[in-house]
Amino acid sequence: MRKLSSQKTPRLGRVEEPLNPQEGPWEALRTQGRLLDQIDQAVVSTDLAGAITYWNPAAERMFGWSAEEAVGRNLIELTSAVGPQHPTGIRSVVARGETWSGDLTMARRDGSTFPAFVADAPLLAEDRTLIGAVGVAMDLTGQKRVERELRAHKLQLAEAQEFAGIGCWTYDLTTGERIWSDALSHIWGFGPGTNPNLEEALQHVHPDDVDRVRHFYTEAKRTRTPTHAEFRICRNGVDRVFRASVRLAQDDSGEPAQLIGVVQDITERTSTENELRRRTVQQAAVANLGQMALSGASTEFLLDQASATVSAILRVDLGEVTQRRGQEYVVVAGYGLEKADIGRVKSNAASPSQASYTVASAEAVIVGDVALETRFTPSELLVSRGAMSGVTVPIQSADGTAWGILGAHSRSRRSFDSSDVDFLRAVAAVIGQAMDRARADGELATRARQQSAIARMGNFLLTSVAGDVFERACSLLMYGLATDYAVFWELTAGNTLRLVAGRLWTDLLPEVEVTPRTQAGAAVLTGKPVVVEDYRSETRFDALSVVMPHGILSGLTVPVTSGPRTLGVLSAQSAQVRQFRDEDVDFVQSLANMLAEAIDRRLTGAGVLLDEINPLNRN
Repeated sequence: MRKLSSQKTPRLGRVEEPLNPQEGPWEALRTQGRLLDQIDQAVVSTDLAGAITYWNPAAERMFGWSAEEAVGRNLIELTSAVGPQHPTGIRSVVARGETWSGDLTMARRDGSTFPAFVADAPLLAEDRTLIGAVGVAMDLTGQKRVERELRAHKLQLAEAQEFAGIGCWTYDLTTGERIWSDALSHIWGFGPGTNPNLEEALQHVHPDDVDRVRHFYTEAKRTRTPTHAEFRICRNGVDRVFRASVRLAQDDSGEPAQLIGVVQDITERTSTENELRRRTVQQAAVANLGQMALSGASTEFLLDQASATVSAILRVDLGEVTQRRGQEYVVVAGYGLEKADIGRVKSNAASPSQASYTVASAEAVIVGDVALETRFTPSELLVSRGAMSGVTVPIQSADGTAWGILGAHSRSRRSFDSSDVDFLRAVAAVIGQAMDRARADGELATRARQQSAIARMGNFLLTSVAGDVFERACSLLMYGLATDYAVFWELTAGNTLRLVAGRLWTDLLPEVEVTPRTQAGAAVLTGKPVVVEDYRSETRFDALSVVMPHGILSGLTVPVTSGPRTLGVLSAQSAQVRQFRDEDVDFVQSLANMLAEAIDRRLTGAGVLLDEINPLNRN
């Protein structure tokens, strides 16, 4: 709606001079009216009382009243004009000799209404006295419809730009005028209607991208050729990524007129592309490790590569592969760690560490800040190497047991997302499968060695006449089990076990008492094999003072019997934590049975009864 105006304006439509000096003003108006009959705007004149004195054909079409019906009737009653200014107010303006113009809502004969632009002017006689008024009305229905459509399109465009994160700007090459769309102002962090200059706009650009944006804008003005650039804008402490493009618009004569620029928020698209790129790199890394494992690479090399790959892909400072060995977690490979850290005990399985927590939960464990961690005690080793944030996942065997953990740690505070965790799990799965294959290969090799040891022992017993069968049995026992020590203890008449042959970790243990508190004694008294996986956590025997000072961690003892008689025990010890399998026990038992047969033959050949030597074998 246009604003109403009561100011003096050029007297458009005012009829001051008759076409024929002999004619009065009304006749002159009618003469002029014949000319006005040809225009497409309604022209109406009234006397001082408001009665219609002229009504042109355009008025007939606009209002629905014929000239015969309209002339003589009151204009207000006929058109029912409605507007911001009351009709009497308009008449008072005209009565002062001034023109009035503005938008009104007019009524048709059928009662329908329409918007119109109306201009009224005073009608003067020859002596310049006011004798009436003349008005021109223009139907604005079409124009208003176009305006509504334009407003709707503008609103739709604004909403579409906001939805798509798009803003536009123009630069007039002649005047230098800049115009920003409201959407672009919003994108940049300015208020609606703002048209900032280059330096004002650059204040919102990421410091690392300022030169790129300045170059983009100045080059677009200089070369006037299409170009584009990507940059970041910092809003509310968050960086958003945008892509800007510019093209040249020409005027009707083909001369350069404007630069038209479009800026689009591509943060989500860029983030998606980066995420896809990151996942592709991660998948390639996992595939490479898997290929490495299948190619027969050593476990040591594979674990080193795994820790280095994790650190590189996740961009962390420290990577670790930690194996669970009995009740300990031992670092077996690492990236960013010191050489002395490899092989170092990281924590005890019974302690509340991140490693034990990860294994117990069988889930990924993320630490945002070790200083704020309350679920477990952070690793002293990692803390000493500057670790602040980290994530660990379990490395599991095919049977579901935990082999160890895989970890990635940063010296600065950072977060780890689901993609990082998935990548770690995939690498851990490769390691777990590789360890299963290595263990299976090791088992096959171990069984082959044990079968070879049995065969060699049998051949020795068949072919050797004077050889030391006890030393031979101990040597083959170490070979078959890959242990550090193996001995044969003979049961004496004094109810003790006397060292006869083999390799022992000390020279200070020639005899062992047969009591339930010793591993060898328990084997004699129960007549069954006795296995100890870790002497440090063993509670059945008084083993600490005997084996712990010498670094012995695991042991397997089997009684050597012949019928009801116990001849002694065959024992193997390891300086590493070992999980002796049933097949290992069977192997030692086989050697013990062969040794018992050899003892029986020697005793029988010498005519000595073992019952006379050892009271424990008497009924």
